[in-house]
Amino acid sequence: MVNSVIRPLVSQLQRQLVRAAKSHRSTSVRRCNLTACSSKFVLSQTHPMWQEPLAIPGGDRQSPIDIAVRKSVFDSKLKPLVTNYDPKTCQQIWNNGYSFLVEYDDTTDKSTLKGGPLQDNFRLCQFHFHWGECNSWGLSTLWTEDCSQQSVVEFTKFDPACLLPSNIDDYWTYHGSLTTPPLTESVTWIVMKQHIEVSHDQLAVFRSLLFTSAEEEVQKSMVNNFRETQPLRGRTVRSSFTPFLKDSTLDEVKEHSH
Repeated sequence: MVNSVIRPLVSQLQRQLVRAAKSHRSTSVRRCNLTACSSKFVLSQTHPMWQEPLAIPGGDRQSPIDIAVRKSVFDSKLKPLVTNYDPKTCQQIWNNGYSFLVEYDDTTDKSTLKGGPLQDNFRLCQFHFHWGECNSWGLSTLWTEDCSQQSVVEFTKFDPACLLPSNIDDYWTYHGSLTTPPLTESVTWIVMKQHIEVSHDQLAVFRSLLFTSAEEEVQKSMVNNFRETQPLRGRTVRSSFTPFLKDSTLDEVKEHSH
């Protein structure tokens, strides 16, 4: 059963999609076979943004990564996360040709995140999603009224808090990068321990979005818009909780590493 925290988002997005569904050609969902699911996806075949030479600053803090739970380090100094979201700051939803984004007014402190590993208050600017053609690949949750590239639709009064799990006290955090070009290494990642869920039907709708514009003769379904995992390269993944009741402090790990 779909987790209740995802229902408000899907309900609103499906209402936004109804009129467009009648006026746009539907795109069938490509079924996944064993070969496709087991092979590595080449991002350069997905979108032109990956076909140019990538200037990766440093290159040692790239994202995403696999989080090895047993190797994460409990940090008692990590604070609880504090969210404060005003649904009225939601402005629009649009397809940028690689994913779809929901944008917020970030000129004031009406929608903010603080605490955890963060040293300052951060304003919500936008959120977006990544998903695969197979259910075991990637993850995402959004919609546009027009499925095609560069479509912008007014989208107001959406509370992003419904996308968060009920428990936001337990999380992992590490220093990483953007997962799309320019891959800037300036991101503090916060990964929740508790998952939220989407249904097969909801994922099918996500996969009906298009990489291409409505004017293009050949339409390409928006799937596999995520990057493969990157090497950890000596980084420490910290946790706000104690996995498997094992209290490993940062100081203890540093002592053993010398």
